[in-house]
Amino acid sequence: MKHDNILLVGSIPLENTSQVFSAVGETLEGFVSRIPDGETGERLSWLGWLNHVFENHADFVTEEHEGDHRDETTPDWMKLKKWFKIKDGVDATDIEIAPLKYSENAIASYQIFLKNRTEGRIAEKTKFQVSIPSPFNLMNSAIKPEHRILVEPQYEARLKLEIGQIVKEIPPEDLSIQWDCAHDMQAFDNARPVYFDDRYQGIADRLIRIGEWVPMNVELGYHFCYGSLGGKHFVEPKTMGPMVDLANRISSELKHVPSWIHMPVPIERNDDDYFRALETLNLKPETTLYLGLIHDSDGVKGAANRIATAEKFIENFGIATECGFGRRPSDTVLPLINLHKEIASLG
Repeated sequence: MKHDNILLVGSIPLENTSQVFSAVGETLEGFVSRIPDGETGERLSWLGWLNHVFENHADFVTEEHEGDHRDETTPDWMKLKKWFKIKDGVDATDIEIAPLKYSENAIASYQIFLKNRTEGRIAEKTKFQVSIPSPFNLMNSAIKPEHRILVEPQYEARLKLEIGQIVKEIPPEDLSIQWDCAHDMQAFDNARPVYFDDRYQGIADRLIRIGEWVPMNVELGYHFCYGSLGGKHFVEPKTMGPMVDLANRISSELKHVPSWIHMPVPIERNDDDYFRALETLNLKPETTLYLGLIHDSDGVKGAANRIATAEKFIENFGIATECGFGRRPSDTVLPLINLHKEIASLG
């Protein structure tokens, strides 16, 4: 069976957004139905760039810590070594979170997207994809553990406002919104602590809640992720069981049916045991499953082997990398994009 539907997870470290749209649009025309802006510049750090929200905020102070990173290959600029905590005497319910710049960046990138589409570098019906980390990610990376449950509602309020700004400025027929769920997936698989009761349903409820922020006429997707510190997962998934469990919870409870859910596949996993849980995946017909099984280290042959194993347990799925491209050298990006096309073109 042919798997020629490609998802680009989000970050693509080329020089600027226009380069991303041009490279992807011209190379992958006919294989992608949505294109992200690449999260270029300061946003390549994924979470760390959001420190601007708290650093000069009157209600927060900084506290140094040893860093929440397990992969020794993580570059120093990616290591998170400070938390923000609520100042003594501040009532958390009075906190107003400063603008996050997600809406500002999305609206600016959409104008570049339109220009590239008008000039023919992007196919006419292609959508603009906005990829945003779920609030749980930011709470874990930026906020002192004891204060996360207090700051979370205020952060959610600001992010919900910015989602509203995005959908107001970008026509629904041109827009896709993806929630990036790295810390969420790691915690669901018991690799991170949580700051609330009922680990599993607590995570699912949060992802369902933010899914409902996206209007029904706007495409919605979820990128399940195990992190990408130094080009390697924060923790390796043992099987697809936890991902299938979380996807089934979302699919059964979310009113807004997701257009896609993405699940990663480590390069060394080509065994039945890893994929077997896909037999119990219960997505709605409107939801496309993307398997993140493209790895440039073993190219077309490796991906073809992983596709063949996955097909034992599920017939229809698209293809992707296991995470975004953001942690890789920029000179490897174009060869990787071309590799996507080679794999999608397999007969």
